[in-house]
Amino acid sequence: MSKQSWIRRSMTTNTDIAAATAQLHNDLSDPQLRGVVVFASSDYDLAQLGPALKSTFSVPVVGCSASGVIGAKGYGVDGISAAGFCGSSLDFLPMPILSLARCHQ
Repeated sequence: MSKQSWIRRSMTTNTDIAAATAQLHNDLSDPQLRGVVVFASSDYDLAQLGPALKSTFSVPVVGCSASGVIGAKGYGVDGISAAGFCGSSLDFLPMPILSLARCHQ
């Protein structure tokens, strides 16, 4: 794997959640994919998007809503932007931060 392929990128403005997640999966697909980070416009139904991403990818997916996304065409106010992290020596282990208030003490 070349250094250029350690991070794969995808961006979609498809408003259909099934089609959007399928496009992200197709764009990020790699045998060494270890995890995905997603930024989604709040125009999407996030209660539906989360489970759709979980069922589409076999690796950990983390993400959040965004007021805008950055993709191949630059900044946009709608859509989903994603990055896939690849590499046989990479471990992607998301951990929840249970109390952000403790971080500022």
